[in-house]
Amino acid sequence: MTSMTINDDKCWMCGDKKNLTMHHALSTHMKPLHNVLIPVCRTCHDDKINAEDVAGLTAFTYKLMKQMQKMSMQMSSLYKNVEGYTDIMKKKQR
Repeated sequence: MTSMTINDDKCWMCGDKKNLTMHHALSTHMKPLHNVLIPVCRTCHDDKINAEDVAGLTAFTYKLMKQMQKMSMQMSSLYKNVEGYTDIMKKKQR
């Protein structure tokens, strides 16, 4: 993704000049090819913009669930491999 950054010395929501961060104009969970980063203060970013981003939170939660499912399958496979190796070692010891 390519982004264009808007350089400004004040928050585009409230005009505050303290604790500025950059915010993606289009949510990254939408996977845009191009985006614009705008300056917003930490308060607006956290309390106003991201607090109401239900779609972004839903997409992030779904991504975490998929990663956990994949990790669970990998752990099961690893457990079976270790268990099989343990059985082989027990047989060799007899």
